[in-house]
Amino acid sequence: MFFILVSAVVGHPPVVTVDGFDKSERLHLQCESEGWYPEPVLEWLNSEGVKLSSETTETHRNADRFSVKHTITVQHSGSKIHCRVKLRHHVLETQIVTSNKSFNPWRTSVILSSIAVALIVIAGMLIAAFVHKNRGKILESHTPVYIRPYSSQCMSEQMRIMRSKELPEELRDRTVARHRSGQGYKKNCAALKVPKSTVASIILKRKTIGTTRTLPRAGRPAKLSYRGGEEPCERGKEEPKDHCG
Repeated sequence: MFFILVSAVVGHPPVVTVDGFDKSERLHLQCESEGWYPEPVLEWLNSEGVKLSSETTETHRNADRFSVKHTITVQHSGSKIHCRVKLRHHVLETQIVTSNKSFNPWRTSVILSSIAVALIVIAGMLIAAFVHKNRGKILESHTPVYIRPYSSQCMSEQMRIMRSKELPEELRDRTVARHRSGQGYKKNCAALKVPKSTVASIILKRKTIGTTRTLPRAGRPAKLSYRGGEEPCERGKEEPKDHCG
């Protein structure tokens, strides 16, 4: 009669993870180990070596290897919890410390959320203060400038100003007389101290209509109308006078 002796296969060290928390802030711990043959024994122990009851137990077999997984719920007592897996004389063990300082996720979440809200509020206040301080500049940079055309009143005022700039009739006659005596535009310009273009305009007018006087216009002047209402007339700067050259 023959007996076949099968040696034990030691698996991986147990891995303890925190699987969650309940309303009483108790920890849900999970211990798992795999790669054993035959099936090992998994147990929980407190810091004094007393066995603790597992809430759930699972055993899976894959080919010729076993994996085990147990869960347990413990308080935040600051003590050590051991997860031990043993097979015959082989023992592997992992421990975890259930400290309040190590496990308080809800407090951490509240602190992080409070910091985020505070930063958002501060950023909003800074943006509002900046916009309020620079509101005038922003509106000014985006306000279109509309220039209305000259109204009929303004056009009449401009024409009156132009007429007031005409030379006296006596000076215009002297200009024509000097031109007839053979003096050119340059000499007339220098002697009478008037722009050369004015001298040329007076002589041309005398040749064209036979007089240097300003004659009234024939017919009724056209009425000018512009959209945009009446605007106060602004006197423009005088154009630079031509030199006698």
